[in-house]
Amino acid sequence: MNRIPKGILYILLSCFFFSLMGAIVKILGERLGSLELVFFRNLFGIFIIGASLLHRPAIERGGRVWMLIFRGIWGSTALLAYFYNITQIPLATAFTLTQTTPLFIALFSLLLLHESVKKEVWLAIFLGFGGVLLLYPPTLPSFSPLIGFTGLYSGLGAALAYLSISELKNHYENRTIILSLTLSGTLIPFVLLFFGGEEAAWGGWVMPTLREWVWISALGIISTLGQIFLTKAYASMQPSILGAVSYVTILFTTGWGLLLGDSLPSLVGALGMILIAFGGILSAHQGAKRS
Repeated sequence: MNRIPKGILYILLSCFFFSLMGAIVKILGERLGSLELVFFRNLFGIFIIGASLLHRPAIERGGRVWMLIFRGIWGSTALLAYFYNITQIPLATAFTLTQTTPLFIALFSLLLLHESVKKEVWLAIFLGFGGVLLLYPPTLPSFSPLIGFTGLYSGLGAALAYLSISELKNHYENRTIILSLTLSGTLIPFVLLFFGGEEAAWGGWVMPTLREWVWISALGIISTLGQIFLTKAYASMQPSILGAVSYVTILFTTGWGLLLGDSLPSLVGALGMILIAFGGILSAHQGAKRS
């Protein structure tokens, strides 16, 4: 039997930890705002990665500081959008909206890299974004333009952050790449909390209870593990292949959501999830063939 490639194992572990992270955010989001949750999620990551770097300093070329900043900003703001959606809509729906990432990667390949795009990729993009309309249609009585925007932004920002890893891995260790995200993910929420975090959409500062501190600690540890395995995966295998495998997280988040009281998606919503997943996998497959 052939061994499973390391990149596949890493992405599966990342999927599990990130789905569990979403479940914890769902629990904490009943009282704490998304800004505060993103702040704590990344603050714990700084301590964990920082301790690792102190124990074993990084050996790297460096020279791409601007790209580290670029990845940090896009990645942390995409995470903020995702956390906000988790607190507002079912967990599986919030996660599936982030899975437009491969579709945005395909669009960026066309618009920014000027790559030729086959008709299969256009079909994938059409199906994927069509799935978004089915999963969270503007005709819903509870439709929120903000949730629609943050759902798409979480996929767009993640796409830009993921694409940067391919270049950064030639200059920095995985820990340094992760640290760029955790630093940005701590500073940006802190500034927003200080200069207007009381806005209802994002939530201001709320002092956690003892029980919530336990969950916050788990959130920091689990999400950092997910980020470590994600970065290791994208540094060891083509992003297009990993993007297809990562759709297993939809199953994980659906299960966690049901355990936490979310209802099953409607038939139309489930069809939307399938179309988004199919479009993303098709887009990733075509990307792998181009590579």
